[in-house]
Amino acid sequence: MLPRDPVAAVRRFNRFYTAAFGGLDAARLQSAHSPAEMRVLYEIAQAPEGITPKALSAQAGMDPGYLSRVLKRFEAQGLIQRQADPKDRRSVSVWLSSEGIRAYNGWLGAAQDAAEALIAPLTSAQKAKLVRAMAEIEALLGA
Repeated sequence: MLPRDPVAAVRRFNRFYTAAFGGLDAARLQSAHSPAEMRVLYEIAQAPEGITPKALSAQAGMDPGYLSRVLKRFEAQGLIQRQADPKDRRSVSVWLSSEGIRAYNGWLGAAQDAAEALIAPLTSAQKAKLVRAMAEIEALLGA
């Protein structure tokens, strides 16, 4: 039986989805990075020309101080490169290094495999219904 309280229903669904998908679980995706770190890697990968830490913080919805520590770790691990803006030396851009691209692609493949495994038992009609339901959730919540 579903809860009548919409807030309780949303929270229930969130717990269900998190447990069922587990798509950002670092161990499952064979990554030494946390889900938050993987989000940073994802956002950097979406800007191959580079992105400023300020824009990255806003895009990822992440505290600038925490993001700064993640970027320092990524730089030490050789996953990103950074360069000062020639016009404003106070501003820098970051982008994935070739090692970062390999790490990102490995994570992306593992995430794809996890999603495929989750929906594999469904029929084509059930998959279509699932996709429509997810699109409806996104539309209702403003994605």
